[in-house]
Amino acid sequence: MQIREETRRFVRKLDEFSAFRLKNQDELAQIIELARTQGKQQVLDDIAFLAKSVWNTFNAMQRTGPEGEGYDKLSMLFNENYEKVSTLLRTLFKEAPEDVKKYFTAKFFSLTHEGMGHTMDFIHDASWLKNWNIDHKEPQ
Repeated sequence: MQIREETRRFVRKLDEFSAFRLKNQDELAQIIELARTQGKQQVLDDIAFLAKSVWNTFNAMQRTGPEGEGYDKLSMLFNENYEKVSTLLRTLFKEAPEDVKKYFTAKFFSLTHEGMGHTMDFIHDASWLKNWNIDHKEPQ
């Protein structure tokens, strides 16, 4: 898949903004490019919004621990929003080139510990996209 230089520059700026914490810049760039070429910026914005929620919930769950108060509610919220992110990603991949679709399906949607790890890495990166959107929002 061809990624425009404009998208690559943006992802580099996003990585710098995150204090160089992005885990998979190339994959994030591909997903951003898919959203742009398909005219699905709102889907990408929704993914970023939910990713921030999933990432924050995940961190709260780690701090609380399974025996902690409210863990069950956090777990439910995590699962609900994680599934929404997965559904939105599938929406982007539906119209992607076949090689891109196969790559991301194998990487993100395999029902393995590794597949979930890759998805969580993406969610981490997409949460930074939401942070960027918040900090760089144009006044209306």
